[in-house]
Amino acid sequence: MMVGDLLDSFEVVSHHKKSISKRKIKDLSWRLPPSESLADYEIILSSPPVGKATQRKKTKYSVHKCQVAVPPRNLTFFTELFNDPEEKKKAFVEIEFEIGSARAAFPVFLDFVYGLDLEIKDVHTAVALRWLCTYFGSKECFDATNEWIREELASVPASSVAFAREADLYKDEKMIATAVNICGEHLASINCLSIRSLSPKLFCQVVDSYINKDDECLSSIIANYLENTKHAKDIDTDIAQSLTTNIKSISAEASLSLLRFALRYQLKDIEKLCVTAASKNRHIISNLVSPSHCLGKKRKSAAMEEEIPLEIQNEMLKAALDLADKEITSLSSELTQAKSTASQTQFTLQHTKSRLQHTESRLQRTESREKKMRGELTCCICKNLFKDPIASACGHVLCRHCARTLIRNASFVPRCPTCRAPLHLNDVVTCFPIKAVVDSLNESYVAPPVIRGRIIGFLA
Repeated sequence: MMVGDLLDSFEVVSHHKKSISKRKIKDLSWRLPPSESLADYEIILSSPPVGKATQRKKTKYSVHKCQVAVPPRNLTFFTELFNDPEEKKKAFVEIEFEIGSARAAFPVFLDFVYGLDLEIKDVHTAVALRWLCTYFGSKECFDATNEWIREELASVPASSVAFAREADLYKDEKMIATAVNICGEHLASINCLSIRSLSPKLFCQVVDSYINKDDECLSSIIANYLENTKHAKDIDTDIAQSLTTNIKSISAEASLSLLRFALRYQLKDIEKLCVTAASKNRHIISNLVSPSHCLGKKRKSAAMEEEIPLEIQNEMLKAALDLADKEITSLSSELTQAKSTASQTQFTLQHTKSRLQHTESRLQRTESREKKMRGELTCCICKNLFKDPIASACGHVLCRHCARTLIRNASFVPRCPTCRAPLHLNDVVTCFPIKAVVDSLNESYVAPPVIRGRIIGFLA
């Protein structure tokens, strides 16, 4: 039911189709004294006796026939009434309104009939105006009221509770259906105090329209309503069955309240769900198993105080034990798996450490060989690896640049730094094997201390 469908509920049947001459009336008001307004008709609203009172309370409104029975804002009720010759002679009509909000909204209704803008201040006035519009036959006022209701429901969904409650007084089924659907859509966000004010019948309709039936929130809302509503005496077996049919999942907090409710109305299906949910509530279970002397004085547990039968308490304890067994089994399985994983990880770590230690040993041997090789591939002049190595006639190897510098700076005959044999550039040749070894060593070289640092860091 959409809010826009409210218009469909307006039904006024007018059998009077005789044209009425239009009269231009200005500045008429029903609020002025009759002597000033020249009113020619009275509408008397009466209310039924309250309590021990025997007399009806009556309120008089002095109006003009031309205003209430002639367009543009005429009321079908009076148009048809004044067509009756007997009624036309009368100077008043008495109407009984049982609902107080209808009497309170009547002045607002008359203001609209007299050409003023419709001023709606609250939900009570809006719903009462819908009823007045239908009763007296004013489609223009009905449309304006519905527009206000649409805006109110769209901006404040929580007001749907008040709309449903008020519409129920007038038996306005379409207004009830619209408000109930909106309330059901926003049930989880509406204040619980507001929900409690609904009658059991309306609350059932709201629960039926709730979208997520599997949500545990629904069970908490129903439990809160059952514990605090002022309409508990109006809940019968049919309503109890209707409420619990919508519950698919129960929260642990709501389990005890719903369990008492299920026991009261002998609802076996919901009773099983409540027992299962209550077994998850550690507070309830601890109260069941705690001896009375542990509480400091003789006092029954919470479940006992709520008159939960002993066999139900035993079922709750059994369910709690079964749940605990499942949790223990699950935890034991997780622990076994964790131990297995830890054992595998430990084995892998030891194997990795063994391989790293072996690599460290090989690295040390490689470093020793490399150090010896570097000593053999180091120039005796610049003390660096050979660069563009050459071999002299005596067989010793030098850097080409170092050899040229030595020969250029020699005061006498240049000699080999190793064996002191004469050294001439014409006698040297490029030593390609040594050059290839040095170039390869420079390209792939990674400092052994760096490698060792990485290994030690990993082992740590």
